[in-house]
Amino acid sequence: MLKSSMVVGVVAAAGLSSQASAHCGGHEGCPGPLAGVSNSVALPNALPALPAAGTQTQSAVGSPTPGVFDIRFNFLSTVTTAQQQAFEASAAFWESVIVGYQPGVTLDGIEIDITLENIDGAGGVLGFGGITGFLFDQGGFTFVTDSTRATQSGAITLDTSDFGAVPNASVINHEVAHTLGFGLLFDDNGLAVDGSGQFTGANGLAAFQDEFDPDATFVPIELDGGPGTANGHLDEGAGLTDIFGRGIENELLTGFLGPNIDQTFLSNTTVAIFEDLGFEVVLPNVIPEPSTAALLLGLGGLLARRRRADA
Repeated sequence: MLKSSMVVGVVAAAGLSSQASAHCGGHEGCPGPLAGVSNSVALPNALPALPAAGTQTQSAVGSPTPGVFDIRFNFLSTVTTAQQQAFEASAAFWESVIVGYQPGVTLDGIEIDITLENIDGAGGVLGFGGITGFLFDQGGFTFVTDSTRATQSGAITLDTSDFGAVPNASVINHEVAHTLGFGLLFDDNGLAVDGSGQFTGANGLAAFQDEFDPDATFVPIELDGGPGTANGHLDEGAGLTDIFGRGIENELLTGFLGPNIDQTFLSNTTVAIFEDLGFEVVLPNVIPEPSTAALLLGLGGLLARRRRADA
């Protein structure tokens, strides 16, 4: 993972590989920083009118509102209607759990440049993505923004040799998370020290204790896989299972894709980590009390709103 203090252009990135190999960092096929993997989600039924297939498109920016979280894509490659729908579904996915910013933050969301091209042929690197622009401190948090300091900014490149007509939803969602700073702005926000393998943000840790390990004193961070994977993902090697029986190796923001991509899930831990990065969130999983666990295991669709916890 590349790191920088105040630069124009790509600040940091990660990438995703097809199996247990490192993300894109350091790979000759990676022209610059960018990131990796996500939860499979159904495309929404109602989508805005889209251009004819095979045309170059750019998502409408509209009139962003300060403090409201909005994901906007800028397609730098020719895309089809189905491909654009896949990205818009990812935007809806993240906007359902990240609903705004913490008090004192007036950003209006993120603009993400999207490139679809051959990276290294079939297999190997699936994609890479990350943060681009200027480090910007506001409301007690560090973000990466465009030159206006009003909008977060990032970029994603996916390998067209590794998908058919449409990129996998898991890959898109994971990459979007990195453009928002997951794994790439931990150090800058004082939440983890590179090489320590320990995320210590208050919200992320509390969620991890609820879901995976009540005795944990930190959230384990991946140290394997080399640049682009190490320091930027949840550690799937921890061998943990959450209270719903899901293995952490299938969590959305671990560093490797597979072996069960259809079982990928989004944990409260990942979403709560975004609280520590300056966002207001809605947790996707209700954590049952011990006495009512049997009843609530079937109510995963309920949502619980969380705000930033005092450090």
